This record gives sequence, structure tokens and C-alpha cells, in this order.
Amino acid sequence: MFIEVFTVFIPAYQVVKHWRFQHAAAARKMSSTFSLATTFNVRPTSKSHSEGKGSMIELIDRNYSVEYLQSGDRLMTMAALTRVLTENPTPLQDFSARCDFSGENIAFLTRLSKWKQFYPVAERKQAFDAALRLYIDFVSPLDADFPLNLSSPQLKALQSVFECAARAVCGKATVEPVLPFAEPPKTAISTGPSETSWLQYQGEIPDAFYEGVFDDAKEHIESLVLTNTWPKFVKEMQEKRRSSVDSERSAGSAGSDGSDGSSRTVVSRISKFVAGLRQ
Repeated sequence: MFIEVFTVFIPAYQVVKHWRFQHAAAARKMSSTFSLATTFNVRPTSKSHSEGKGSMIELIDRNYSVEYLQSGDRLMTMAALTRVLTENPTPLQDFSARCDFSGENIAFLTRLSKWKQFYPVAERKQAFDAALRLYIDFVSPLDADFPLNLSSPQLKALQSVFECAARAVCGKATVEPVLPFAEPPKTAISTGPSETSWLQYQGEIPDAFYEGVFDDAKEHIESLVLTNTWPKFVKEMQEKRRSSVDSERSAGSAGSDGSDGSSRTVVSRISKFVAGLRQ
């Protein structure tokens, strides 16, 4: 019996470990965000701002600091999540790829936000090409290494707009349904932004294509992140913050001689964002 368990579970563990590594790597490559040493510091505002219900979030970067008021937002709200996705999604991106197997969700929301900004100033052909890259990288069951978890109606709606163009550009499926992690990624997920110029669709742009074509998918993925990934991320940051506070207290004398800036870790400052939002 022991031998049977050994021969079954050890290979299974190796497969899951390999899948997890590839999932995290692909999710990071899908995201075009910058990996700066950016941290959050959150502190309560004065009572003059919504009678103390708001919190001031300080976005600390290597080169700059930005402050803004988060009026009445609470930790487990879409508004709090949206601010993180807008200002600095990197910590959440790394967590989701490392611990939650859902890095593609954060990468999709980040890329989609940039596409939304690009759409009004782009020609229709350019906007469609960029949207097609989003579809191929994140949505298409035949092309995406880790397709988004969309409902059947949401998937069919996007397929009706992009699938013909995707087949014209990509040809046959590039992901093996039986062994999706057997080979390195072949789509634009595995390439840098400068290497995706080959995605130039030469056919007609569907009439159904418009700026809000991804809106239903966006709302669905945001809901999944808020319900599943965000609470786990918050919990981890809170736990790391408590551990960091204990460490800082035990090394208090080292911080008093002017070395406080170097002794405060990135985890400590990021987790202050989580702690402050609860005020």
C-alpha cells in the first residue's frame, strides 16, 4: 500500500509543482506592469475629512510620493481593490501568481485598463489589434495558456467578435487541451510587448467591436478577485505586518540611530496599506 501511494502521489506532486511554476511565470509575463519597489503607507486623515471615516494613502516609490484621500472606503470593497489595481497592482499581481493560481486575472485587469486608455486616441484598426491581443492572451480557450474563468455567455459573446480574427492570426490551436503545461507557452503571453507586432489582423473589423466589448468580462473578473484573491492578499499582508512590527520592536535600538529607513522592509510598508484601510 505504501509503495502504491508513493508511486502515485510523488509524480502527481511533481506535475502540480511544474504547473504552478509555469502558471506563475506566464501570469507575470502577461502583465505589462512595472516592477518598481513601490510600497503603501496608510494613515487616518483628520476629522475634518468625512469626520474621520476616510484614510490617507501614501504611495511611496523609489522616486516619488503621492497622497490622496480614500473617502469612506473600507478594506473589503471594490473601491479599495480598484485603487490598488490602478495605483500599484504589482504586490497583488505577485501574490495572485504565487499563492492563488490566478495571476492572469490581475494581468488581464491591468492590461485592459491600459487598453481602455488607448482606445479613445487610437484608430479603430489599432484598437482592434490591441483588443485581439487581449483576447488571444487571456480569453481564447484555443490560444491562452491560462484562459480566464468566464461564464459561457460571456465567452461566446467575445468569441463572436474575436474568434475568426484569432484563427486568421494564430491558425490552429496552440494549447494542447490534454496537456496544457507540457510545452512552453507559444502565444504572445511568452513574449515581450515589442515581440507582439506580428499580431496584425488584415480582415474586416466586426461591427460588434466597441470600447465596452470587455466590460462584462471585466466586471466578472473583478468580482472573482474581490471575492477570492483580495481577502487572501489582505490576510497575508496583515500577518506579515504583525510579524514585521514585532521584529521592529525587538530591533528598536537600531532604528533610533538613523537607520530606520533601511531597516523597514518592503513587506512592512506595503502591509501598512492594508492596516490603514481598516480605520
